[in-house]
Amino acid sequence: MPSGRWAEVKNIGIRSTTIYIGFEGASQKIPNSKMIDGSIKNLSQQPNEKKKAAIDLYIKIDGISARKIAYLNDKIREIPKSIDLLYDSCMVRFNGLERNARVIRVIGFTNDLDNYSRAYDQLNLAILALLEQEGIDLFDVNILSDTETYKNWQYS
Repeated sequence: MPSGRWAEVKNIGIRSTTIYIGFEGASQKIPNSKMIDGSIKNLSQQPNEKKKAAIDLYIKIDGISARKIAYLNDKIREIPKSIDLLYDSCMVRFNGLERNARVIRVIGFTNDLDNYSRAYDQLNLAILALLEQEGIDLFDVNILSDTETYKNWQYS
């Protein structure tokens, strides 16, 4: 999918294709025009390319310092090295301010599509453990894991 997530094709119709997004437990219909315009990548048709799926997260933390954000970014970058289902590196960046909150964007990658949900859980739990270890009150934390929800939430 354009967001880096993977989905399984369940039905190909005349006008649309039904896909199943496993970690959301939801089916979605996509117009066939989107299936052929190149925005959706068919991994099974690319055997020479290493298959990988993104785990895309936004972490919103209220009222912490810039120094603490830089420290957390460095610590989050180290997390994938300790999770077998993830590539050893991930993209972590300070994504800006929203009111009193700082937003960190994290994109981790897995090449084990059969265990995507486990990789997703392990990354999220490791981030939560780090925040707890650093004494950050989880009432001040909001983790969003899909870009469309994040965009809608950001603009509301």
